[in-house]
Parts: sequence; structure tokens; C-alpha cells
Amino acid sequence: RVGGGELSQVVPHRGAAVAPVLTVVDHWYFVGWDAEFDEVTGDLDVAAVYAHIQATDGICYVKEGGTGSGSSWADAMGDLQAAINEIRLLGTGQVWVAAGTYHPNSWPHGGTGEVRAMHFALAKNVQVYGGFPATGNPGLAERAPSAYLSLCSGDLGAPGDASDNAYHVFHHSLDSALDRSALLDGFTLSYGQAAGAFPHNSGGGMLNRESSPTLRNCTFSDNVAAWGGAMHNMNSSHPRIDTCSFIKNEALWGGAIECLGESSPSIHDSLFRNNLASRGAGLYSFQASSQEIVRCTFANNRATEDGGAFYLDGECGTVSRNQITGNRADRHGGGAVLANGSTLFGSLVASNLAGNSGGGVYLLTTGRLESCTIAANTAGKNGGGLCMEGSGSVAACIIYGNTAAASGPNGHDPSALGTYDHCCSTPEIAGPALVTDAPSFVAPAAGNFRLAADSPCIDAGPAGADVSTDLDGLPRPLDGDADGVSVIDIGAYETLNEDGDSDGDDMRDGYEMEHGLDLLDPADALENPDKDPFDNRAEAIADTDPFDPGSYLRITMILMMPEPTLYYWPASTRRAYTVCISTNLNAGEWDDEPAATRVIPPASGLQSFHLFGRGEEVDAEIYRIRVSYP
Repeated sequence: RVGGGELSQVVPHRGAAVAPVLTVVDHWYFVGWDAEFDEVTGDLDVAAVYAHIQATDGICYVKEGGTGSGSSWADAMGDLQAAINEIRLLGTGQVWVAAGTYHPNSWPHGGTGEVRAMHFALAKNVQVYGGFPATGNPGLAERAPSAYLSLCSGDLGAPGDASDNAYHVFHHSLDSALDRSALLDGFTLSYGQAAGAFPHNSGGGMLNRESSPTLRNCTFSDNVAAWGGAMHNMNSSHPRIDTCSFIKNEALWGGAIECLGESSPSIHDSLFRNNLASRGAGLYSFQASSQEIVRCTFANNRATEDGGAFYLDGECGTVSRNQITGNRADRHGGGAVLANGSTLFGSLVASNLAGNSGGGVYLLTTGRLESCTIAANTAGKNGGGLCMEGSGSVAACIIYGNTAAASGPNGHDPSALGTYDHCCSTPEIAGPALVTDAPSFVAPAAGNFRLAADSPCIDAGPAGADVSTDLDGLPRPLDGDADGVSVIDIGAYETLNEDGDSDGDDMRDGYEMEHGLDLLDPADALENPDKDPFDNRAEAIADTDPFDPGSYLRITMILMMPEPTLYYWPASTRRAYTVCISTNLNAGEWDDEPAATRVIPPASGLQSFHLFGRGEEVDAEIYRIRVSYP
């Protein structure tokens, strides 16, 4: 009888007990069986082992050096893995971790007995938050991971001696079947040294095997492995990675991340910097068909062979809207290698270096580029911007301003099997609708490769392009030249012309962008979110705020004096106004006042119109304000 519950079970001689299904009772939870067999008497003593749950509010508190139960910051425990285990027993909850350094001290997923195999492990339905101050009684509002470093360190033995470091800081094995309900948020994972036999040669920071945790606001730094220095994903692992940084990690393949065995992570808004590998310094992936790499930055990574930023081999999902700058490959693909059907969309590839070919991108076999800007890259031999080896395809890309020591400063395609459509480049790249004039960037020397207003690439791309959003987050296509027709621009950036009307709803794009309306949805012109007298279209013409019920065009005040009478209305410096007069509303006839009454206000705010005598006798005069674009 333990914690108010009663348990009995008959176990066969030399048999194994089967764990009963029990729930938490008085904060006691069934953990497992402990059995001892007496060889002399033949008796088998079986005990049910229970753990006492302290985190009754669903939160367990952890602080470096803590010796408490984890029930509060004042009573924080010091063992991070024990805290995760405790919340796992509850079924769901959170672990809050203060600034400090934490080392793995157990084997939650195997390797018992070998010190270097000790590791941390996440659990389903357990959210682990780092970055809390180590003093006081902080809540989530006080959490700041960049200021309060919660470090999970694999430096187990002599400080600075990597030979005795943990193989993995976190290890999720095949039997964990971890899903995205497991969250790690606000931690730094460092000093994993995966230098053992398989699987301890992969994923120094984190090894995922058939495991798909969620990682947010984490930094992986100074981890080393043969495969995937910071992280290795295998056996159909699909982690979600948001706003994380991978800095100064090292491996043979995948200096930061390697993905094999149908593993397809979703990586968003993350940074890969100063990582090192022979192939794919930032990332190496093979057949990651549902992979997402979106809005990431790859900078200053180095491959001693191929793929300075990344090496993608096979169908590799959605890889789009990334910035790939300042990377290096000693052989091919200073920015990236795209092989066997992998595709890069809507990205900037600039200022990268390849010792041999493909300073920006090396397209191997059937690699593909669409809506990318490839500029200011350098190759030691061929293809400063792009080297094509096979039957790859390139569409709506700018490949301009690159250099090569041998041939093809912008593009090198020795087999002539590649295809090019609606690109901007020099004549060594041939294809339909090729723009050979300079693309006219805003400030290329400063790294600004957006299109200037006079660029020949504006509205010059192909119809039906697959990229719906540009590198800045603008929708595509827009009417960049304000001619009434929306066509995608060539390159990674779309041009917003404030006078354009991309969806033909009589609301100019500059107005829709300013007020958060949909530049490609004409239906929003008829909406009236602030419930004032005018819909969005009318407010756009008047340049008033469609979300402020007090902001709409109207005469707000009339001051009547012998001469003049003053009329006031809210005005915009970006609109012109005409005062109209009628003496017969039934006839619906309005006349403009003399030209002097048409005004463009010098500043926003209340505008006034001074009405003097008209020199004629009328029974009644009615006035109104008409607004228009200048």
C-alpha cells in the first residue's frame, strides 16, 4: 500500500512482472518493478517502485547548485534531467531553468556505465524553458535567454579537454519516439564531442533518431562530430527548429546539421555562422523530401571540399528565402551545392567564394534555381556565379557581377544541357527572355541587392512562377512598374511601387502596405473593419485610416462670420482637394469653385477653406469636399 493505492500481482517463478496501468495518486506515480531472486530458497521478491511528484503546479524549477524538490525557485533542484523526468511522470507540464551551467549525469536513452555516453533527453508533452534570472522569483516576463545563459554543457571532465566530453549533449534514441510536443526553448548546447563508435559519432549537440522535438531560441556552439556537428537527424526524424543559432560547430559532413534516412527538419528564421565541414558546412541533407529551410542566414561557413553554406542531395523540400553570404568552399559551391533534384527558391547568394567552380552555386545533375539573386561571388576557376554540371534548370534569376579566374564569370555550363528562362545575366547564359542589361541594384557595395526604380528586371519575370513571397516578405507578383499588370520581378526581391495597384481594387499598393491590407486580394476593398461611413476603397482614396473609426473624410467644423465662412476637414499632404458647390441637390449638379480653391495641403491635419461672397444672389448654396490623387 503506497500513497493511498494498493497493488498486488502474482509473478511466475523466475518470471517477469508486468507493469500495471496506474495514475498519479496523492502525488505518487508508479515507476517500475524491482525484483530480487533468491537462488537458495527459490523465492522471488518483487517490489513496486513509486516516485513522489513534487511539481504539483505543473512546473518544476531548476537552478545550478539547487538541492530542493523543484517546487519553487526557493526550493529549486539542481538536476535538469531529474526535473524533466518528474514532469514526464505527470504527463504534461513545464521545467523552468535559471541561468547557469548544467551537465548530463545519467543515461535516459541508453549507454549506462560509460561516462561519455551520459546525456540529456527531452520528453513528450514536456516544455523546458531556459533563460530565467538566477535570483529572485522570476516569471515568464523576466525570461531573457540572451542575457541569462542557461548552458547545457558536454564538458564533463577536465575543463577544456575535449577527449573526455560527452558524445551528445542531448540524445533521443529510437525507442523515445519523441514528437514535437517536446520543447526546448532558450538554451545553449555546447561542447558535445561525438567521437565514439556509431551512433556516438553523430550529433555532438543533439542526436535525433526517430525523434522530432521542437527547438526554439537555442544556440548550438562548439560541438564536434563525424556527422552533424551540432545536430544529426536520422531514422525519419523531423524536428521543428525556430530562431536558433548554429555557431562554430564542426563535422566531416554537415558542420552544423546533417539529415539522413528520410529525416526532414523544419528550420525557420535561424542563423548558421562559422561552421566547418568537408561537405555542407552549414547543413548537409540527403533525400529530405519534406524538409523546410526558410528565412535562414548562412554566413561565413567553410567547407574544405563542397558546399560552403549547405549541400542538398536529392528532393529536399522547401528551401526558400534564405540569405547565403560570405561562405567558402575550397572546391565547389562556395555558397551551395544543389544536386539530384534539390531546389533553391527566392534566395540571395552573394559574396561567396569557391576555390574551383561555382563561386555562388554549383548545380549538379538536376539541381534547380528559381527567383534567386546571385551576385558578387568568386570562383578560382569556372563559374563565378553559377557552375552547371548536368541538366539543371534556372528561372527568373539574376546572375550578375560575379568573377571567375578562368571561364564564365557569371555562368559556366560546359555540357550545355542546362536550361535558363527569364534570367538577367551576361551572354554566356542563354535562354528565352534573357535580360543582358545590368540589373541596377540599390547599393551592391553595401550588400543591398534590391532593385532600383530603373531596373530592367522589374516586372520582367515569367508567368506562373512558384515563388509567392520575396526575400523581404512582400507578396508576389506586384505591379512594380505601375502599368496595371502584375508580373513577378527577376531575382529574389520584388519591387513595391507605391503608385501601383497590383490587385486592381482602386487601392494603391503603397496605401495597402502601410495599413496592412492584402496587396493581392481585391475583395478587401469592400471591407469596412472600423465600421465608419466608408469602406476601405473610399478610405484609400481619402488617405484615411481604415482601422480608425474616427478617421474619415468629412467637414468637421464650420465657422460662420460676415466674411469669410471657414470650412474645416481632415487632410493629407498626399491628396488634392476641391471644394464643390450646388444650389440644387435634386438635380445632382455640382460645380467646382474657382481654381484657387483646389488645394494640396502643406501638412496633414485640419485643412480650412475660406469662402467669400460669390457676387450673386442665390437662395441656398451647399458645399462638399472632393478628394483625389494629385
